[in-house]
Amino acid sequence: MAVAHVAVPAARPARVATVRPHPTRVRVPSRRQDEVPIVDALRRYRAASTVSFATPGHKSGAATDPLLRSLLGADILASDVWLNTVDRDTMVAQAEELAAAAWGADRSFFLVNGSSAGNHAFLLAALRPGDEVVVGRDLHQSMLAALVQTGARPIYVAPRLHPTLDVGLGIDPTDVAAALHAHPAAKLVALVSPTYWGVASDLAAIATVAHSRGVPLYVDEAWGPHLPFHRDLPPFIATSHRRRWPAARTAP
Repeated sequence: MAVAHVAVPAARPARVATVRPHPTRVRVPSRRQDEVPIVDALRRYRAASTVSFATPGHKSGAATDPLLRSLLGADILASDVWLNTVDRDTMVAQAEELAAAAWGADRSFFLVNGSSAGNHAFLLAALRPGDEVVVGRDLHQSMLAALVQTGARPIYVAPRLHPTLDVGLGIDPTDVAAALHAHPAAKLVALVSPTYWGVASDLAAIATVAHSRGVPLYVDEAWGPHLPFHRDLPPFIATSHRRRWPAARTAP
């Protein structure tokens, strides 16, 4: 049984973690990583005392029921504004550029309806009815729902289990290789890593297996946006592979 990496640093004296470039690509950001474009825009909006005629309809909290306002807080409602995501150079686009630079990606897209929507969007764009897809049996339900919507045929690969805890230890690269050998027409390998239990598969080895057969690898890294920022954590998926990482889920 291959030993999977657990996404928890080994015990050692505390030290300060620093943001470092992705090991396979050094991408010089066009903006400084201490900039906060969306926060700055919200501050300017609040300072301007703007009268809202846009969505959402609570008018910056003025039309909100007092009970709801006391529950959520006046500042939250006052900052709940419509953000333009269409124009090329908006505060959202600037923040996405900063995120892409931090994680070593070519592009970054913020999602407003949960990270599951990223799985839906990619799989619906990449697959057609009848396509075979090698997927980990521990996949997130959003990926399963997307496979149903696409009409693709999942080829399940079960994770190895801990002998006493029955906790999944990630997807073994040899099992992925066996699945691709048995299904040479597979269009995609789709996995979740790390898992809900913090276990990361050997993505570098799996990527090598998939790419040796000309098959792209897609990884739902919803629980791993922190991985590239500490040397004791498992490697982040290489920037040349498809990936999704919702920073709002686990990053501070």
